[in-house]
Amino acid sequence: MLPDDRNQNRGPRWKGWAVSLACFGLAVAMDCDPSGGNRAGSVRPLVFGAAMVYGNVPSGLVAVGDLNGDGKADIAISSVSELSIIMNRGDGTFADPVTYVAPRQPTALAIGDLNGDGVPDLALGDSGTPAPASEASPGQLGGVTVFMNDGSGLFASAYYPASAKPASIALIDLDGDSGPDMVVGNQNLIPYVLANNGDGTFAAAQMITGASPDASSWSALGTDVVVGDFNGDGFADLVLASNGSDVFILPGSRDGTFTSSFSYTIGGAYISGVTVGDANGDGKPDLAVVSGPVEGPANSLKDGTVSVLMNNGDGTLASPVAYDCTSPAAIALLDLDGNGEPDLIIGGDTSAGGSISVRLNDGTGRFTAAQSLWTGALTAFAPGDLDGDGMTDLVVSGRDGLSILLNRSH
Repeated sequence: MLPDDRNQNRGPRWKGWAVSLACFGLAVAMDCDPSGGNRAGSVRPLVFGAAMVYGNVPSGLVAVGDLNGDGKADIAISSVSELSIIMNRGDGTFADPVTYVAPRQPTALAIGDLNGDGVPDLALGDSGTPAPASEASPGQLGGVTVFMNDGSGLFASAYYPASAKPASIALIDLDGDSGPDMVVGNQNLIPYVLANNGDGTFAAAQMITGASPDASSWSALGTDVVVGDFNGDGFADLVLASNGSDVFILPGSRDGTFTSSFSYTIGGAYISGVTVGDANGDGKPDLAVVSGPVEGPANSLKDGTVSVLMNNGDGTLASPVAYDCTSPAAIALLDLDGNGEPDLIIGGDTSAGGSISVRLNDGTGRFTAAQSLWTGALTAFAPGDLDGDGMTDLVVSGRDGLSILLNRSH
């Protein structure tokens, strides 16, 4: 497939698994703090090549990983009723998609080695999977479909009922005994865990217990789920983003259960994305959250906020430091300029269009002014080293196809 001419646990110890620009020579070298004052930092010039656009790829959720064991990052895209696997030729260009029948309403996509064979598998959340004939109430039943990789990039699927509408999937070995489990965040419902049986098959979904003393608060939890060891005890803690303006941290324990949650209020009317990373280089996971208002004309750009919450070292987080953004829809915290510090990558979206922008880390956990990398009708993006040069590239799925953004910031 060629680009279109149009573009141009040790035991139960914590261990994580990987889990949704036509820019010509863009250089970024500005430093600023949230108040707008300039400050010295360690940012490097950021340079991306022109976007390579593949118009024959459907828009959908994106995951990146070496799917056929050749050492090169491949792409998986989950779209309506199909899963597309796109193999890397090794030079940053990609072969034609190979497609698999998939649930028709994908809502989440995660990648990781689910059966311990050393190759990544895929977990696809879906809000419209037909209910099995054995279900008492026929109709639509949300769940997770696991696509198990045979090592060559060929997949076989198995379906697990989970919830009415899975919104996110985190892959993490919660109890240290059987490989990564699936933590499924739900829209308007309680998060669930599907425990790994040790062979890549999963037990029935179980509600996460012990995370809140007040069951009535569960209706606000679970849209986005991410994982990190925030208190340094070696066990996985969960971060749940609410449907409103709060994030909840659920400290983990040796047996994979969770103690009572505590929350932080983020600016904005709703949270649209959350991610974990060590923003200030102190070896402790910090939190970045994007949120926005619900007010404003339909399809218009709306003011939003990126909030960075630094880890105090004891499992609690400092007050949010806020940065402006526009119509936020997704967030990642990864090193783009090669200085060893994770940068903020922000996906913005409206019905009229979208964008990807970046705020570079100055080395202290403070971030530069936003710079645009890509504009278009955004569906999802994912990072990965697509051409093997050691730099983080971006895969962007949008209405016009798949865009490959190669990082030239050497």
